[in-house]
Amino acid sequence: MRFICYAAAVFGLIFGFAALPLFGGEPGAGSGAEAVPFEVFGYPYFVKNTVSPPEGESALALILGSPESFSGTFGVGMVMGKRPKLIGADYFKTHEVIAFVEWGPTPWEYTVRSAVRTGNEAVFKVSRTGTPSSSATFAPRLILGIDRESLEGIEKVTFDFVSEDAPPTELGETFSVGR
Repeated sequence: MRFICYAAAVFGLIFGFAALPLFGGEPGAGSGAEAVPFEVFGYPYFVKNTVSPPEGESALALILGSPESFSGTFGVGMVMGKRPKLIGADYFKTHEVIAFVEWGPTPWEYTVRSAVRTGNEAVFKVSRTGTPSSSATFAPRLILGIDRESLEGIEKVTFDFVSEDAPPTELGETFSVGR
């Protein structure tokens, strides 16, 4: 009898861990969550000195839907070499830009691990790596281009920062912006 109970417990654990990805995963998994296609823009953009976070905050999340709002936030600085893909005025006819900027002593490098839509919210799971400086302040940015059709009905965009080795269900530091 003890063997049967032990075998049932082991079987239950194995089945439970095997089923975890079916019910865990990204926010809203199993309840109509769908992937949000995006394009990452980085180099050669920089955050203009006229842009700052809200009072008492160290980060800013933005939804930019026009070339004017984008150029009011970001500038272009290029050096010699291959010309990178830039966001032109025509890009905003079919896309919007979602951006995240964080001021501080670390020049973060961002990696988008996943992007899902659940109802009226888009959640971008992001990991970041960097080494803090003791003498400089940085304004690293994450710039994502997203098709307007993918954003229809979205009322809130959330950046969820998790560590590289975090399980997909773990919540980290979050920043949100509403429409």
